[in-house]
Amino acid sequence: MYLRPEVLLLFATGVLAVGVTVLAGRRRNAPGAVPIAVLGLAVAIYAVGYAFELATVSMGTKILWAKFQYFGIVATPTAWIVVAVQYTGHGAWLTRRNIALLFAIPLLTLGLAWTNELHGLIWSDIQLDTSGPLSILRLSHGAGFWLFIVYTNLVVFIGVVLAAETLLRASAEFRRSSAALIVSAVIPWAVNVAFLSGWKPLGINPTSFALAVSGGIIFWAIFRAGLFESSPAVWRMVFDQMDEAVLVLDSSNRITGGNPAARKFFDGALLTGKPIEHLWPDSLALLRSLEESPNRSREVSIRQGEMERVFDASIHSLS
Repeated sequence: MYLRPEVLLLFATGVLAVGVTVLAGRRRNAPGAVPIAVLGLAVAIYAVGYAFELATVSMGTKILWAKFQYFGIVATPTAWIVVAVQYTGHGAWLTRRNIALLFAIPLLTLGLAWTNELHGLIWSDIQLDTSGPLSILRLSHGAGFWLFIVYTNLVVFIGVVLAAETLLRASAEFRRSSAALIVSAVIPWAVNVAFLSGWKPLGINPTSFALAVSGGIIFWAIFRAGLFESSPAVWRMVFDQMDEAVLVLDSSNRITGGNPAARKFFDGALLTGKPIEHLWPDSLALLRSLEESPNRSREVSIRQGEMERVFDASIHSLS
């Protein structure tokens, strides 16, 4: 077994990734914490598997460790997109159907990796290069591998776009954690693209080392940027759990959203995209009176059937 600096660094990457998993697991009730824990575990499996692949000598053992890495390889982009979706407050997208679609290609790829001898769809050709200080597998990839690469690029791109949208729109307390998520994804993504394009420093795959940098960024984001304390999803939870009914309107007084309390008040229908008067005929008069009042609030009575209810209504501008 070869224990060169490259191998030791990969083992260190695995330890760092396990540390991310432990930290995220302790905050498992926060949005994005569970998939970050899974992401850390996936990176640890990938890094440690690659370390053993480089450290061992025989071709058969190396291939076994290369297959083992695929448990982490297929989980990494899938966990990342779930992190991005939950962190940016779009957790409602993660329905059973969408989760099944997310896992379809990764599970197919994992199965193809472990049965590669039957079809060659992951590795179409495998050679052992012993010309350097480490014996290295030289792999030619098949159609199944490139399908997974397309999937990986797509989900990482979507996740980065979601985080970037949050970065551009969010207030200061969200920006550092959003930027950290983006950088932690872009670094290994860019390095992996460069590797697949022919960049092979020391003849090995540098993606695992880039993941070590990403792990350090996640550590920083947890401790210094409040990754689990300052996310749009946290504030969405506050909004959703308010007892007060809140409607959000655009500049043309069309309904763009509301919280569950508002849905309950209006019998479950907010008529999103419709003018507010479709939901409440007297609303425009109320809006005008609120805008003209000194503190933009007033008491208002609303008749619902035979019952008259009195509310404190207020209006606020969102820039």
